[in-house]
Amino acid sequence: MERGIDIDNEAGVVVMGDGNRVGFGTGTGAEVRSAYREQVRRIAPPELVGREEELAEPAEFCRTGGGWRRWRADAWAGKTAPMAWFTLDPPRGVRIVPFFATARLGAQNDVVAYVDVVLEQLAELAGEGLPALLTAATREAHLLRLYASAAEACAASAWSSSWTASTRTGA
Repeated sequence: MERGIDIDNEAGVVVMGDGNRVGFGTGTGAEVRSAYREQVRRIAPPELVGREEELAEPAEFCRTGGGWRRWRADAWAGKTAPMAWFTLDPPRGVRIVPFFATARLGAQNDVVAYVDVVLEQLAELAGEGLPALLTAATREAHLLRLYASAAEACAASAWSSSWTASTRTGA
């Protein structure tokens, strides 16, 4: 009898194996390295000309703090290029957890995509693995916890600029 496997990250038991050993676990997953910066590189233009003023605005916001900021404009107004560029080259000491909602990249335009992408990045910042038993019912609660954990980890560490320096070069 042949059985299919449906993998949608909502299993009750996580099964991992390397061909020789199989482990069953319900604990924290392995160390996370977010691959989302590769998506941002794909979105960012190779060169950004004449947008210095637009890039200065989020840099000033990061330097002075002050809650939150929203850029809003019609579709195709040109928001993505400077934000992707800024994400890849943030001011020293700034950690950015980006998400670009865009219909042109398939499943990158809804709350599920946001939670999945940001959860992975926050786990990396917090130095944690992804929770092993993410379900539709628990995903957002884990996200909320990781917001706090990542913020605490960033505040507690004297963050080096190695991530920033390697972002453009792909190192």
